[in-house]
Amino acid sequence: MKYFIEPNDGAGESGELTAKFKKLLPHFDATHDWMPTAAVELLNDVAAVHRIPFRNALGAATERVILTGEPLPVDLADAPWSEPAKNGLRVAWNVTPHAKEYRLGTSLRSRILVHNSGDEPVFFIMPSWQQSSTHAARDAKDEAIKVTSTYSTTIGDDEDLPACP
Repeated sequence: MKYFIEPNDGAGESGELTAKFKKLLPHFDATHDWMPTAAVELLNDVAAVHRIPFRNALGAATERVILTGEPLPVDLADAPWSEPAKNGLRVAWNVTPHAKEYRLGTSLRSRILVHNSGDEPVFFIMPSWQQSSTHAARDAKDEAIKVTSTYSTTIGDDEDLPACP
């Protein structure tokens, strides 16, 4: 709840939720053991305001799960892979649909792929919601192409959330 309250404290619909969550904060007391019914009552009070704290908590927990690697999918075997680094990591910039040339204005999907072809485990720590809004692109003549991007937050994937200030 604190993670939602801090950036959203103010006016508007987000501010209204923030005010309700602030009233509940003093009830979160870690100085004693809780009876199960009291804990459930507090969680019900939070859920009555909105599911944001639960979604954020689940998202944060998911980000801390270490997933083991999987074999390279067959459909990525022909990706434009770089030569492996000493540790076995290699990257590819995969643009779809695949074509030798693209007409100006063609909508493209772009992914940066990382493949560990080595034997040592590799850890990547990156929030799943991270997205920059500072992308840039250039055409074949090195002229700037106007691109747009959306800055995402940890709560941006919830359809019924109010707009954040």
